[in-house]
Amino acid sequence: MKKIPAPDDIDFLILRTLSMYPEINQVELSKKVRLTQPAISGRLRKLQKLGILSSVNARVDPKALGLKVAKIDMHVRDGSTILEKFRRCPLIANSYAYDDNGLCMIVVGESKQIINCFASEHLAKNGSISDVRTETVTESLNGFRTNMDVSKKLDVPPCGDHPCNECEYYIDNGGECVGCPMTKFYKGSLWSSP
Repeated sequence: MKKIPAPDDIDFLILRTLSMYPEINQVELSKKVRLTQPAISGRLRKLQKLGILSSVNARVDPKALGLKVAKIDMHVRDGSTILEKFRRCPLIANSYAYDDNGLCMIVVGESKQIINCFASEHLAKNGSISDVRTETVTESLNGFRTNMDVSKKLDVPPCGDHPCNECEYYIDNGGECVGCPMTKFYKGSLWSSP
């Protein structure tokens, strides 16, 4: 297998340009960095293969959709394990691990109740997590990017927790928990397939 070359000055120029103009298309990007569009396409693929650049995703303005956003801080025994567990959770817009075993998640949901359900049922009850604190975010500067494919509904949430249909909170909560959007048990509207 051919080794992918390390990023060079042109790659860094592409990354700087993308950070300044996140919605730019490849033709416009090629003009700004003075390369052909096929050359840009190849360099973007290279940066993706190196794990430097993720695939292009849509930017979502939570306020425009009526979504609620929260910052959830917690202490964890092993941040890497928790990050991996929730890597595919569609409620988590981003996560940050701190030096002192702290972890912060930016969570987006259809209501405060859904976010609170996530915090209380999936975080606070996890034996590796303590001191869970949730704060509502009232303004977002850049929105968030989404790349979650919820078209294939799973039987079990991607985090590996028990299926929604076996969860007492999902069954008997008065409608506060709509289930994991990645599963066939999801009752909400935001991530429902058409």
